[in-house]
Amino acid sequence: MRASTWMVTLAAAGLGLVSCSELTLPNSKDEAQGRWNMMRSRLKYQLAAGSFDKGQLDEAQEFLSEAIGLNPEDADGYVLMTRILLERGETASATETLAEATRCGGETAETHYLNGLIAQRYARFTEALSRYQRASELEPTNAHYVATVAETLVALDRVADALALVEDRCIDFEQNATLRSVAGGIYAMLGRYKAAADAYRAAALIAPDDQTLQFQLGVSLALSGDYKEGRTVLSAVAATAEEDIPGSVLTALGRCHLGLGEYDQAKVVARRVVDADPDNVRAWSLLGQAALASGDLLTARRAATRAVQIEPASRDHAMLLAYVCWRQQDYVPAVTSLEGLLHDAPDDLIALYLLGRCHEATGNPRAAEDCYHRALRVNPRCQWARELLENGSASIGPAATAGRWSMTGGSARSP
Repeated sequence: MRASTWMVTLAAAGLGLVSCSELTLPNSKDEAQGRWNMMRSRLKYQLAAGSFDKGQLDEAQEFLSEAIGLNPEDADGYVLMTRILLERGETASATETLAEATRCGGETAETHYLNGLIAQRYARFTEALSRYQRASELEPTNAHYVATVAETLVALDRVADALALVEDRCIDFEQNATLRSVAGGIYAMLGRYKAAADAYRAAALIAPDDQTLQFQLGVSLALSGDYKEGRTVLSAVAATAEEDIPGSVLTALGRCHLGLGEYDQAKVVARRVVDADPDNVRAWSLLGQAALASGDLLTARRAATRAVQIEPASRDHAMLLAYVCWRQQDYVPAVTSLEGLLHDAPDDLIALYLLGRCHEATGNPRAAEDCYHRALRVNPRCQWARELLENGSASIGPAATAGRWSMTGGSARSP
């Protein structure tokens, strides 16, 4: 009986030992395997992040899929996967992945920001603004989040609020070019080109190697009328650019040459643009103005005609073509164009002047006098109209008109 009891006890102990072995040793292996998987997951994540930074999306996604497979609860992995999917334009999949990131790691500045990007893609700008604002609140030292708030305010047509925000927060990011660049864009949108140039200049001082900032600075200088500095900036960046220069930048450089009286250089730049982009209406207009200023009426006529073909509703292109036709003594198309301009804007003094001169040239002095009287009704102090009525047309010739017509911006409305 005792032996039997002893054997039962020993058997029970043996069963206990087996049970301990089954419960303890495998758990230790599981924990070790879990730690190993976690380490491998982080390594794969780092490889994915590096590939993403280099723009290697396929490789990044492959590494990241392996990382998430090894650690399905890694919020960082889902966040990066969301970024990759957004880069690929797979917004629906990005939305689902971002939900997993929030499930694993909670709501963070990054998840709010990415939710804002997704909302923005669906044109839900009010929701996007709320997300970006929350991201900025959670991470107030991130200038990029502030910039996205400002950009979304612009999208919501709250431009004044956007400008107030960036002007207020620029001081918080003295060594960051982002908000200054955004401010420059808003100033340019408002037509405040000098302020835009100042903002871009400040940004370029912080990030001197940023080619885009140099482009934006040069274009703003050209639009503000600071042709000398604009030419310096744009010529330098054009000489060192590693990629194709945007047509808008070259056109701005041409505008600077034109404003400085460098007509041949302006024509060279304009031709370069239209050769690469035959539908670039601003470049055709620039070519027409530069050719006209240099006395190359054939090129001016061709360029002005092309500009009107591309953008027939533009008054400036129509005025340029009418002026060139008048200079060529081709009065019929000039009259047609000018009458169309005056139908839409009866108080356009330049159009009245040119139409009057065309009537004089074609032997219709009464119609010419009517144009000059109309000009005086628009502006009783219009000196050229008074002179033409009192002294005749001989005292005012083509050169005088050219001086009254803005070679860099289209027709002048009040000579």
